[in-house]
Amino acid sequence: MCCDQVGGIPEILGDVTGLLVPPEDPEALANAMLRLSSAAFRRIVATGSQEVAERFSLANSSRVLPRYTGKCLKRSERTESHVVGERLAAGGRVETTLGGGRG
Repeated sequence: MCCDQVGGIPEILGDVTGLLVPPEDPEALANAMLRLSSAAFRRIVATGSQEVAERFSLANSSRVLPRYTGKCLKRSERTESHVVGERLAAGGRVETTLGGGRG
């Protein structure tokens, strides 16, 4: 695969599973495509297939997703706490559903 070096593509594609070229450089893209001999193409396809199978396997996903989800939840809780603190400091009320009452 030949792709521009923009956004998250370099991290996803890497140096082994494809050829990266500077953005908005059609000549570099054409040269990269010409460098892909059939042997190089087969190597890239094999390496890419193996990497996708490993990175996105059920075993790897079940190990990585809980950590990622935990980080997102902690960030959300910190943001919510910050908003509540600001409202209380400004003399405002904070409604809550805990215990069916209001805080």
